Amino acid sequence: MRQTLIALVLWFLANGIGFAAPAPADFAGWWAVRTGERNVIVLHIEVGGDGRLQGDYWTPKAFVIDKDTIDQIKGVTVRQAVSHPRLEHGGVTFTVSKPDNPGDHDRMLLKLADAAHGQLIYDDFPSVSMDVVSVPAGSRVADDWRSDQSYTLDHQAPVEIQSNTEMSRLFDADQAVRTTTNFNKIDWSVVSKQDEERRAATARLLAAGSLHTADDFYHAAFIFQHGSKPDDFLLAHTLAMVAVKKGRRNAIWIASATLDRYLQKIGRPQVYGTQFLTAKNGTTQEPYDRALISDALRAELDVPPQAGQEAQRAEYERQLGKP
Repeated sequence: MRQTLIALVLWFLANGIGFAAPAPADFAGWWAVRTGERNVIVLHIEVGGDGRLQGDYWTPKAFVIDKDTIDQIKGVTVRQAVSHPRLEHGGVTFTVSKPDNPGDHDRMLLKLADAAHGQLIYDDFPSVSMDVVSVPAGSRVADDWRSDQSYTLDHQAPVEIQSNTEMSRLFDADQAVRTTTNFNKIDWSVVSKQDEERRAATARLLAAGSLHTADDFYHAAFIFQHGSKPDDFLLAHTLAMVAVKKGRRNAIWIASATLDRYLQKIGRPQVYGTQFLTAKNGTTQEPYDRALISDALRAELDVPPQAGQEAQRAEYERQLGKP
């Protein structure tokens, strides 16, 4: 008897299971990959009468997943039976086959972070990982998809990631000097030196991997937008796009402005019309290619139409005391 117990312990340890290994019941329930308020994949796992796992897997008939997005969604919802489920790799693996082509199948791995959150991973392609959350029993895949639209998959991290306080402080300092009521009396030789110090501090945060949230990247974009070299503005543009991708929709304006400033710095005309320069004869947007981007596209980017930009230019001249 004692030898049998020792043999069992050695077997558990050798298979990486140990005494805290997941049990089949840990995975029982309804799980969904979501985009906004809609389920795009639903997985139901239950423990059968024989103590083994079984279940069903629902998806649109056709779709393409690329990291954080899903698109080319077509067809009605299809049900696939969960086949060959087994506990391994710290989760439960199973196979699902296409209803119209049983020979075409995917091997999946469901891993749980806690009782309500986990990941669904294509076991043959570990880089394709989708966050799943617990959903009510009987949940179904949504059916109102547009095949020409891309959808961002939800990330339901059980621990909220906080914005970097130092990055917030740098942004507040950057904006404080630019929102003064005495804008025309700013000593830009002093501010330029402060801007340089803020860029250096932000670069250190980026290099250390200390920026994580949409706000972090939004704030960093403004810091580098107030740079001096083309690369400053190109980096600012990249940071703004990351902020948009992470959910800060109003970062789309700074994404446009950073590209305009980059283009002007390398001797090309701006294309959106976000940049106003003080010249001898007043305020100008030149060089400016007004024909490439339509006002309809500007509206999508939160950029005023050309008529609105002209009103802005006139207001800037009024503030400068120009006739």
